[in-house]
Amino acid sequence: MENSKAIADWLKSQKNMRFVGNLSSIRETSKEIKVGDMVMYTNQFGATFGPYEVMAISKDNSLWKYGRCVYLNKESYWFPCKPEELTLLQHGQVG
Repeated sequence: MENSKAIADWLKSQKNMRFVGNLSSIRETSKEIKVGDMVMYTNQFGATFGPYEVMAISKDNSLWKYGRCVYLNKESYWFPCKPEELTLLQHGQVG
């Protein structure tokens, strides 16, 4: 993705956030999502986009109270997704 440097720079600048390697580190879940996984994102209207790479996971943001904790390599990388909006792709699977 062409903005991967911007994403990396933004993540490094978030000094007040503690990032974890997998979703189960911060909440109970049946989804084994971890940094580096490929996922599809489905918005509230049912439109699906992706595949996207999981860039970071954190509950140290103002949107955590809404369940948003997974950061993807998409245009709005600074806006975390809810795990319920994500479908984990198997290795080699594309959308």
